[in-house]
Amino acid sequence: MRKLSFNNIGFTLIEMIVTIVIIGILLAILVPGMFKYIDKAKDKQMLVNATSSYKAVQAEILYEYAKPDANIMDIASKYQIKKGLNNNDIPTIPGGARVLLCKNGGTEIQTFFSDLGINDFINYKTGEIEAMLYIENGKYVTYTKYTGWGEAKDFNGVIIE
Repeated sequence: MRKLSFNNIGFTLIEMIVTIVIIGILLAILVPGMFKYIDKAKDKQMLVNATSSYKAVQAEILYEYAKPDANIMDIASKYQIKKGLNNNDIPTIPGGARVLLCKNGGTEIQTFFSDLGINDFINYKTGEIEAMLYIENGKYVTYTKYTGWGEAKDFNGVIIE
């Protein structure tokens, strides 16, 4: 029989504690940084969804404008009065998202875009979307013809309905 020596088997308790402390410090430094990257990726995905929704709504409006019996004011009003187009209205809008082309005087959206000098959300002559608000997962992003896409922002208490 061989005699076992207990001097060289495994790690000591102090070595294990030091290793766990080092791993804990590394995680405390790295994990918050990872969440920032995840949030940035979600915001970029939201911008992609907003752009595709803009194109889908624009295509739908232009399709309506192309009809020979089209009444420009009725078409623009149809899209501007609704409190948010969703994927039930236009299937290519992502589920759970809303596109607002609001024309309800006095709402915060109307005031927001009026401050930018935009009064009509759809150009009555061309059918082009002048301004749009895209909402998804508690965040929103704005589009104006003149400034392009804004950054994704949290609502911070802004009520859109």
